[in-house]
Amino acid sequence: MTISKIGLIIATTVLISACSGGSDSSSTATGSKPAKAAKPATVKPRGSKVTGDIKPGSKFAKIKLGMSMAQVNSTIGSPNDSRSHETGKRWIPLYYGTDTRRIQALYSGEGCLTYNGGNRFGGAGKKLIGINVDPSGACY
Repeated sequence: MTISKIGLIIATTVLISACSGGSDSSSTATGSKPAKAAKPATVKPRGSKVTGDIKPGSKFAKIKLGMSMAQVNSTIGSPNDSRSHETGKRWIPLYYGTDTRRIQALYSGEGCLTYNGGNRFGGAGKKLIGINVDPSGACY
């Protein structure tokens, strides 16, 4: 046999086993229970995190990651101060994601909230991606 014929036989075998799913149909015929469905994963924005312990009853306990800036402001009020800066993704050619800017908002006595600031054209973004519980305000 030539190498090309052997390669064709291997490729065909792999394709057939991939199409069959690799499961043995006899296991379901014997009455075994099907596997339980996995719990749906909670979806968090990419790069999001919570730093510190959020105390029950605090302003930050009323918000969650993924909320828009407008939702957060209507829920807990406007921040005492805020600032914005570019991320390194701003300079990646053909990057059109929503993380070219970051907005950090300071809430006195609570801490800081971080939002993605949108794409290079100013659209999209402004979703809460970080909560930093720091009553001293050192996070700002």
